[in-house]
Amino acid sequence: MAYLKIFPIKVTDKKALDYITNPDKTDEKLLVSSFGCSPETADLEFSMTRKMAKKNGMDKGDNLAFHLIQSFKPGEVDAETAHRLGQQFADEAFP
Repeated sequence: MAYLKIFPIKVTDKKALDYITNPDKTDEKLLVSSFGCSPETADLEFSMTRKMAKKNGMDKGDNLAFHLIQSFKPGEVDAETAHRLGQQFADEAFP
């Protein structure tokens, strides 16, 4: 059974995304997916979206984004299955 954690990103999108998409942890980024943005430019896209929202009176506080982490017991699933399950969760939780 997966364990899910959600952490707010409060400092910089770029540093968080570099950590999250670290090639050593993501099978050289093969296990990196995105929706509505490109992983390579997500930090810029997030920033532009925040600026537009702020300009339109939709400022939501200090959180720049959220980092969702799913964890499994060792040997419970392989990396590809974990990635697929994460994509399914995101599709259902954030339609």
